[in-house]
Amino acid sequence: MSTTQSTATHHDADRTGDPAALDRLIRLMLVNLGLGLLVAALTLLLHGAIVDHQAAHSTRSRAALSTDLWSRPGPAVAVAILYPLFIRRLRQRSQRGWRRTVIVAVAQLLSLGWFAIGAHYPVWLSALMGLQAVVVLAVLRAATRPAVRRLFAFPAPTAASRTAHRAAWLLVVLAPLVAELSWGSTRASQIAGLTLYWPAYAGGALLVREVVRRTGGGWASILALGVGYGLLEEGLALQSLTSPSIFPDMAALTPRPWGIDVGYAVMVLTYHAVISIAVPIRLAELVVPSAAHRPWLARPTLVVTGVVAVLGLGLLRLIPLSADPDYLLPWPAYPVLAVLVVLLVGLALVAPRPAARTTGALPSPGVVGGLAGLAALVFLGLLMPLPGVHHAAWTPSGDASWVAVVASLVVLAGAAVLGRRWTARTGWTDLHATAAVAGVLVAHTVIGWLSLVHTALDRTALGVVGLVEVVLLALLIRRVGGAADRGSPPAR
Repeated sequence: MSTTQSTATHHDADRTGDPAALDRLIRLMLVNLGLGLLVAALTLLLHGAIVDHQAAHSTRSRAALSTDLWSRPGPAVAVAILYPLFIRRLRQRSQRGWRRTVIVAVAQLLSLGWFAIGAHYPVWLSALMGLQAVVVLAVLRAATRPAVRRLFAFPAPTAASRTAHRAAWLLVVLAPLVAELSWGSTRASQIAGLTLYWPAYAGGALLVREVVRRTGGGWASILALGVGYGLLEEGLALQSLTSPSIFPDMAALTPRPWGIDVGYAVMVLTYHAVISIAVPIRLAELVVPSAAHRPWLARPTLVVTGVVAVLGLGLLRLIPLSADPDYLLPWPAYPVLAVLVVLLVGLALVAPRPAARTTGALPSPGVVGGLAGLAALVFLGLLMPLPGVHHAAWTPSGDASWVAVVASLVVLAGAAVLGRRWTARTGWTDLHATAAVAGVLVAHTVIGWLSLVHTALDRTALGVVGLVEVVLLALLIRRVGGAADRGSPPAR
C-alpha cells in the first residue's frame, strides 16, 4: 500500500472508527489484568519475604507493614471483577463502558503511585508495578485514540485537532518525566511512584500552557504561573517550604527566617517554574511546531484538566502524611500562600506580551545552550546538597550560607536578563530555544545524579536516563536545525 493510501486509510478510520483498534485496546486491558493478578498472587505467596524487606528499610512495625501489604491485591481483584463487564460493554459500543474503562485506568495509575510511595518494595516487585503502570498508560492512550472514540459516536477529529491532541498528550508525558525522572527525585527503585506525581505535573503544565495561550501571554506569564504552581505543590501539598524534617538534607543548608527554608524555596520555586512547567511546554511546542501558538484543548477538556491538576495536588498531600506525619503547616501560612498565588496569577495576566523584535548581537545556538547549561549548573550547585558538602556553596558555617542564596539569585537574575534580551532579537530561532532547553535539561540531570541518587541501581538508572536524554535532545536539535534551513518561521 502506498503512503498516500495508508494516510487516507488512517484518516478514514479516524472518521468511522476502527474495530481493529478496539481489539488492540481489549488486548492491552487483558495484559493489564494479567499483570495485576500476577503481582497480587506474588504478593500473597511471598508476603513474609516482602515484609522482611520492608522492615529492613523502614521504622514502622512489621504488623503495620503486613497490614498495608495485605491491601495490595485489592485493586487487582477489583479490576478482575470489572474488566469482563467493561470489555462486554466496549464490544457493544457503550459510551458509558468506554468512560468507565478510562476512569478505572486513571484510578489504577493513582493506586500504583500510592502503593509505590507508601513503602519500599523489592526491586522485582517495583519493576512489575512499573511495567503495569506503563501498560495502564498504553490502555489510556489506546482508549483515547480517534479510531476508538469514533466507534462510540464521539465527534470525528479534524486535522488541526489531531495535531493539538498529539501535542497535548506529549506534554502530559513529558512534564512528570522531566520534573521527576530525569532529575532523580523519583528513583528507579521507586519508579511506580511516578504515577502519583503524574496528575499534578501533567495537569499543571497543560493548564498553565492553555491559560497563557488563550489570554495571549508570553513566557513571562508561563514562568509566573509556574512559580504559583510551585507554591501550591511545595507550600500547600508537600508543605516542604517550612517543614524542617521532610527533606532534612536541604533543611541544614540555608537559613530559616520565620521557619521558611530560604535556599530550598529559591531553588524549588525556580525549578518548578522553569523545569516542571516551562521546559516541558517548550519541548512539546518544538516537537509539534504547527500547534505551538494556539490552544490545544476544548473548553470542557480544559475544565477537566484543571480538576485533574487540583486532584493531583491533593494526592501529593498524601506524601507528607506518611513521610512527615509530625509536621503541620501553621494556619497563618494558608492565607499567605493564597494571596501569593493570586498575585502571581494577576502578574501572569498583566505580564508583558511578546513584543516586536529588535536588532542586535545574538550568540550562536551553541553558545546559548552552553551558557544556559552553565547557569543551571551553578544555580543548582549553589543550593543542592552535593557529595562531601555540609553547607551550601561550600561555606564553613550555616550563617555564611546566605552567600549561597544571594549568589544563586544573582545567577538567576543574570540568566533572566540575558534570556529576555536575546529572545527579543530578530535572529532568535527555534534552534536557539532548543539549545537553551537542552543545556538546562542536561545540567539538571547532572546535578540530580550528584545530589539525589546514592545506590548503584539508582545511579546507573539515572545515568541511562541522562544518556537517552542527550540522544533525544541531539535528534531534536538536528530536526529543528533542518527546519530552520528550510525557512521555517522564527521562534516566539
